[in-house]
Amino acid sequence: GDPPLLEVALQPPDHHDTRALRCAADPSLTGVPPEVAERLRQIEDRAEDAVREYRYNVWYEIDPEVTACIQAKDLELRQLRTALRAAQERIAEEKAMQEAAIAEFR
Repeated sequence: GDPPLLEVALQPPDHHDTRALRCAADPSLTGVPPEVAERLRQIEDRAEDAVREYRYNVWYEIDPEVTACIQAKDLELRQLRTALRAAQERIAEEKAMQEAAIAEFR
């Protein structure tokens, strides 16, 4: 059967990482307008934040000190993911500019 709800809630954040399930990250959505994909990503981010906040509340009731450590590491991870996303966007823009320059010289 399924593990007890409390046991599931107490798993570390990476255990509940929902990025693999995100629609906005689905490569089959390549035909979706960018503004729709961005809006979907924002909605998914808010849902993930709500789940994270719920887990923090459960953890805090059990061990406030561990919760503070988890929150700090989770914030660092979110900041790194944001920086990675920005770098990926810059790389994609640079690649598009290079491809346009190559096409222009052909």
